[in-house]
Amino acid sequence: MVGIKTLPDTATTPTGESHFRFMAARIRRNPYTQALVAEVDAFEPRIEAAIAEERNLLIAEASAAAAVQFADHDLDASVDFVSVNVDNRSLLGQRLFGHLRPSELKRPVLGGQLDVMKTWPEALAEADKAVLKDHAPVVAARAQAGEEAAKEKKIAAQNLIDFRTIGTRVKLNQDHNKLRKSLFGKLGEIQHEHKLGAGWAESFFLQDSAEELSPSQLDKKIGAATAELDALKKQREALAAQEAMIAAQRAQAAQQEKKAKLEALQKLKADLAAQEAALLSELSEG
Repeated sequence: MVGIKTLPDTATTPTGESHFRFMAARIRRNPYTQALVAEVDAFEPRIEAAIAEERNLLIAEASAAAAVQFADHDLDASVDFVSVNVDNRSLLGQRLFGHLRPSELKRPVLGGQLDVMKTWPEALAEADKAVLKDHAPVVAARAQAGEEAAKEKKIAAQNLIDFRTIGTRVKLNQDHNKLRKSLFGKLGEIQHEHKLGAGWAESFFLQDSAEELSPSQLDKKIGAATAELDALKKQREALAAQEAMIAAQRAQAAQQEKKAKLEALQKLKADLAAQEAALLSELSEG
């Protein structure tokens, strides 16, 4: 017998299912292989469970991504609302935006924007304008929703990665290969016993699939993936630089706020000292 292909540990769930369905259908309908049907039937729930698990993980990831988008939209709305009600040149404006334009602050999807806006409620609560004071709890709620959405998305993405790289799918592919190898051996015995001709045992297994590419096709996919990776690296570098700028602007704004408070306290102290001196002078004259 020529042999059958071994499914890689990285084979997708649909690919594993296609190979299993092909094999199972033939074993169930061939009169020589009825003794093997029980093994196939026993393994099928593993295939169905993996499909259901991956589907639920994909749903969870999509749901989390939607939560991130909606949370980001709400934070962007707060940026727009605050920006039209505060002078960016004022102390409060510097505290909130630093030297960033509102459009620049809104550019990251959560990320640096969320880090900045988590500090807004305290500053807005001290604002002179009532509309800004009233918006402080709104921003607080939106920032918390953003933080929860970002955490949910991170967990959902990691759960899907784990399923595909170290979890259910890898174990399923390994056990599926063991089943295929075992059945292939038994099919070979049946082929030999009944003189069924060369290739009979191999015919129960799907030899090719859409994912089993030729070396040249793999080279093309590698080239495309490398180009995409390079683009993603550049995008990440740009985002990291932007978030670093946001962090620096936030630190600078906080420093300016502290200096302004210190100057105000020093002025108050000087005024009090002058008043004290005046009172002492009046008392000494009296």
